[in-house]
Formats: sequence, structure tokens, C-alpha cells
Amino acid sequence: MLPAWMMQVLTIGFAGALGAISRWGVSYWVQSAHPLRGHWGTLVVNLIGCFLFGLLWQLFVDRVPSESHLRDFFLIGLLGSFTTFSTFAHDTHQLHTSHGLLLALGNIALSVIVGWAALVVGISLGKLLG
Repeated sequence: MLPAWMMQVLTIGFAGALGAISRWGVSYWVQSAHPLRGHWGTLVVNLIGCFLFGLLWQLFVDRVPSESHLRDFFLIGLLGSFTTFSTFAHDTHQLHTSHGLLLALGNIALSVIVGWAALVVGISLGKLLG
């Protein structure tokens, strides 16, 4: 019998692999089906992920014990690798409900603006090093 922490790691890892493959598959399908291409695949994946995270979160809160590996499998592993945007959206919702709209909006602004700035800095550094 595996220790509980090892079972949790294996559960999240297996679900993470499924989520990553699912993300690629859905995004690829949307990109190839849409005549304008662009970033529609990412948008669709993020919207599906947010919807499923919200649905499953509420179902798990109401019906599944917190120590169940189902939460780890679906919320952390599968949807965590399918899209981290769903986790970001949930965290923002939690901030809004527990600390108010201003903190939630601050989280959105910091995550998007500072995240984009970090990407630009990374690209610039990569160009310097390359």
C-alpha cells in the first residue's frame, strides 16, 4: 500500500498528463476548425476550464469529502493542467467573496499586467542571451 502523499502525487500527475493532452487536443481542434485561426483555441480552453472548475468545485463542496482524491484528480491535476486560468478565476472569485471587489480586481490587474510584463522581460532577456 502506498503512503497517502504518494497516492496524491500519482493521482495529480496522471490527471495532469490527461489535462495537458486534452488542452492540446481541444485547442488544436478549435484552431483547425476556425477560419481566422488566431488564439481561439486558448480562449475556448480557458472558458471550458473555468466552467468545469466552477461546476466541479460546487459539486465537490456539496457532495464529496475534502480528503477524496477526486478533488485532486479533477481540480488540481486535470483542470490544473488543462488551464491554470480556471484556477486564477476561482482564486479571484474567492478573493471577491471573502475580501471584496477591490482585492479581486487588484488580483486581476496584477496577474494580467505584471504577468505580461514578466513575459516581455523574459523575451527581452532571451533575445540578449540568444
